Amino acid sequence: MARARCPLTYSVPVGQRIQGEHMGDLVMNDEFLAKVETDLGQMKDRLYEPLDAIRSADPASVGAPELVEKVSHFRDRWDHSIDQMCEATGNAKEQLQKIREGFAQIDADLAAALRDA
Repeated sequence: MARARCPLTYSVPVGQRIQGEHMGDLVMNDEFLAKVETDLGQMKDRLYEPLDAIRSADPASVGAPELVEKVSHFRDRWDHSIDQMCEATGNAKEQLQKIREGFAQIDADLAAALRDA
């Protein structure tokens, strides 16, 4: 499967400097960020689907008591890990949404300033 190329780039034009620092251009692709935000929003369902299957399985069906104990322990650890991953993806989605809103506001402010100039 081919990986999506991240369209966020930081470039430094040759010869342009501000007080000894390079001046760069930040290019943001909102369509790509919206797709990432949507994917993060779907992570919870994608992560809980296999967990629900594990929860509905009877650990005793694996046979030996030691194996039953290990399967139960795995299920509990998996449940806890999925909860943590879902919390993290939810936080990432919220932050990405704030970033997108911030860029949209900056873009609108710049357009207004150019229009009024």
